[in-house]
Amino acid sequence: MSVLSYLFYEDWYTTITVSGFILLITIITIIDIATMEIPNTFVIIAFVLGIISILTMPGTSLPSRILGMFVVSVPLLLITLLVPGAFGGGDIKLMAACGLFLGTKLTLLSFAFAVLTGGLYGIWLLVMKKKSGKEHFAFGPFLCLGMAAALFIGDRVWDWYAGLLYL
Repeated sequence: MSVLSYLFYEDWYTTITVSGFILLITIITIIDIATMEIPNTFVIIAFVLGIISILTMPGTSLPSRILGMFVVSVPLLLITLLVPGAFGGGDIKLMAACGLFLGTKLTLLSFAFAVLTGGLYGIWLLVMKKKSGKEHFAFGPFLCLGMAAALFIGDRVWDWYAGLLYL
């Protein structure tokens, strides 16, 4: 992943920041699969990486980063208040912390990727009768996968989608 980071992000300080973020979301994925929990320690580390990224990844504006903290986490919180257990607190806090790192556009894309892949996985679980419609599965790994995808292909996907809107 560090080599991939270097290929996409030419500056060494950006490469190190992105590599650290990828390592963090990989660890979060492993822990969430095993325990269905995202420890606060890792959310705090994500937030600190978000602060560091303000200096090492100047292409994303501070207002975008601040809005990125709320654009997905607040709707997740509201959904969870309306439908208890819809999302875990760790998922909500992770999206807030990572929104600072990613900014608004990539946070929205990462959530879209997560919903797509997590939804397909949920359908597979139901079809294969591995879970019933009332059972939960860890959504954090799909959020992390979405964040990684957004970091590497998010800008191109955003531009492609925006191009569709202007046809």
